[in-house]
Formats: sequence, C-alpha cells, structure tokens
Amino acid sequence: MSNTSYSTKLARKLGGDAAPLADCIRIDLSSYYKDSLAAKIEQLKEAMDGHKLVRFHYYYSKGEADRRVEPYRIVFKWSSWYLFGFCTGRQDFRLFKLNRLWELCVLDTAFAPREIPGEKARLGSHITDDYFVTARSTIPMSNTAWWRNAGRDPSRYRQTAGCIPGGVSAIRRARRCGFGLRRQGRGRGAAEMRDRIRTMAEKSGTGTQGHDILLSGSIRYAVAGGGIVKIEIGESGPDNLKEYWPGQHSVFHRLEYACGIPSVLFAITTRKENGRPNVNFHGWSSFTGDVGGFYAVLPGVQHTSHTYQNVLRTGEFVINFLGKQHYDACIATVSANGGDTDEIAAGGLTEETAAVVDCPRLREAFLSLECRLEQDIRLSENGLSSLLIARVVHAAADEAYADGLDGKYGDEGFMLYAHAPKSLKTGEGKPSAVAVCRVVRTNEEG
Repeated sequence: MSNTSYSTKLARKLGGDAAPLADCIRIDLSSYYKDSLAAKIEQLKEAMDGHKLVRFHYYYSKGEADRRVEPYRIVFKWSSWYLFGFCTGRQDFRLFKLNRLWELCVLDTAFAPREIPGEKARLGSHITDDYFVTARSTIPMSNTAWWRNAGRDPSRYRQTAGCIPGGVSAIRRARRCGFGLRRQGRGRGAAEMRDRIRTMAEKSGTGTQGHDILLSGSIRYAVAGGGIVKIEIGESGPDNLKEYWPGQHSVFHRLEYACGIPSVLFAITTRKENGRPNVNFHGWSSFTGDVGGFYAVLPGVQHTSHTYQNVLRTGEFVINFLGKQHYDACIATVSANGGDTDEIAAGGLTEETAAVVDCPRLREAFLSLECRLEQDIRLSENGLSSLLIARVVHAAADEAYADGLDGKYGDEGFMLYAHAPKSLKTGEGKPSAVAVCRVVRTNEEG
C-alpha cells in the first residue's frame, strides 16, 4: 500500500513539482449517465449471480441489433463502463458499452459458465467495431457531415445540419419540446414536434425521401416522400408496448402486436394418445406449393400443447376452415383441453372420418386439409414454439364453397384474425379482432 495520492503520482508522471500540480488537478470518474448506468449494473449483477442470460438492444457502427449474452464481468475501461460476456449470436466473448445498451432484461434461461481464454480475460484487445458509433443523415446532400458519437445516449443522436429545411433548428426545437429526450417520444411536445416535422417535409417537396429525423428508443421517425412521416421500428419491436398478462412479450414478439398483420383462422384437429379428439384454434400460417406438392406452413405451435405432442407422435393432422358462425364453438375448445376431454364435442362441433390420415375432421368446415408432417423447426433459441411444415395429402371442400370466388370470401367464409394490435404511440391496445374477406376487385389474367 502506498500513502501517496493518485493525483500526486499523476503529477510526478506529468513532470514538474508534484505539490502545485496536485492542487490544480481533480480526477472525477463519475459518469454523466450515472442514473441509467446504476440500474443496468444492478440488473447485470443479478444476472451474473444467477448465471442467467441477458437480452438487450445495442447500437454500434453498423447500425443496431438485439443481443443475447452470457454476462461474466462489469468492466470500467477506457473511461467507460462495459459488459464483458459471451455473445450467443456471434459465438465469441465481447465487450458491450453500457451507454449503448438499451431495453436490458434478465432472462429466465440459465447458462453453464464457460472458461474464459487468457487472451480474452486480459481485455486488452477488445476495442471492436462496437467501440464507436457513427450517426449521420441518410440524405445525400453536399454539406452532409458526420457526427462521431462517443457513447452518448442513442435516443439523442444529433442529425446532420440541412437534412431538412431548418434542420438544426428543428432538432433544437425537438429538444426543447422533450421529443427524443424521452423514450418513444413521449415528451410533452412529441405530437407538436411530429406536426412540425411533417410541415417542414411538405415544404421540402416530394423528391426528398428517407430522411432520418430523430431516433427515440426502439422507434425512429423518418420523413418519406410527400411529407409522410413513417415510424421505423427496430428488430426487437417497440419497448413501450403494455403487457396485459404476465410474460405476454415472452410468448409473442412485440413486432406481432406492433404490425397487426391479419392471419387466417382455422382449427387443427389431431388425436390424443388415448384416442380422444383434440382441437387447436390457430392462425399465423400460410399455404403454398409448386409442382412438388402443396404445403401448410404453421409457425407458433407451442411445444407444451397437446397438438404439438400429437403431431410429433403421429406425424398427421387436419386443418379445418370454418365460417365466423362457428367462432364461439372454436373458442369453447380452447378452455376444454383436458387429457380425457373430447374437444370436438366440447365445442358443439361434429367429428367426421378423414379420407387419408388417422385424425378426425370437422363436418362443419367448408374446407379441410389433411396433412403429414415433413419438418419441425424451432422458431428461436428460446424453444417455446416450432414452425411446422406439412405436405397436404388430401383436401375436402363443401360443395357450396367450391365455385371460385364464392362464399369462401364472404361473411360465412374465411375468418381473419388480428392479434391485439397496439398503438405505436401509446403502447396500448388489448382487444383482438376477427374479420372476414371482401372482394374489392378481380384480375382477369388470373
């Protein structure tokens, strides 16, 4: 132990008399971002203590990305705080600057600690392309300037002067309004700022497109041609979306709620190991093929469901399309899912024998597709659900729904499902919606 102060030692290294230099040098290692850093460090300590994976959104020179990391150390180096951990996507040990790390959460997934190679543990050569973040306007202008942003909060990136008429003054007004300084633009003047941006874009004409205006959390506002303001969303989806039941965003991705893309609803029928009929009211799928066959592509089949277990065991199932008049019956099967329950009868529906596969069909369906499983692909490393690809080996259609553009595309035809679409501005939106098709025009070329 030395009784000499750090400032005195530094003064001696700088040369000259230590006493006067020590009096005029003050070293303050506190961070401007100490409030947000403290919360992140606390979460990371929790994850390291429990050997739990962490997930976060990261901003770096090539853009932004979601990362899943095994956390090992919190490091203060090069005057900044870093997370040192094993990135599961890059399959390597990496340093992540905490100031560029957002939407941090500790996952329930545990990991077995790895042995850290000596050269990695020394941390001496870990300035990667993540070290500096470069932000610029996407507008091709002669006076475009690059701003080197050495670790500032990404929600406050400064944009290029001249990116829109009155560019710098617009950003200053945005800051005064609180827009971009609060997550998702929820400052007091956010709506006012969007209106100003739109007005300036309209004055600039229809020839300017792709103008980045502000980056705010996981949402970026941009001006397209004609003064249209578009909301650009990162891979992880908006982080302001409200959860209406615990773990909602662990089961379904935020982008699903943000996009609100409708899907066709249908009932999957299988047979349980004890011979009882099973029904799974499902969507999120597509149907296509070529000369080699017609296929059903079903993402989001939960591994814990009877349906998934039955399909793995038998390799067969039936997809049944029903009209909206049978919606309540299908919903009734969702809660009547006991192992000994006849789920078809529980919903007040009628079982009929399939033509090719050993599974029940629904008599009320206007179209049934008998399928055989060909591929089972896990959707993500979380392992919560699978994407099933199955060949259609037989189809059965109600005669009343077998005439081209007929009842299949009317009030009693295909049901469409919009899964609880949420507002990108407020993050709210609980109700889901059921819709039907309506033909608005035809294409005689086929």
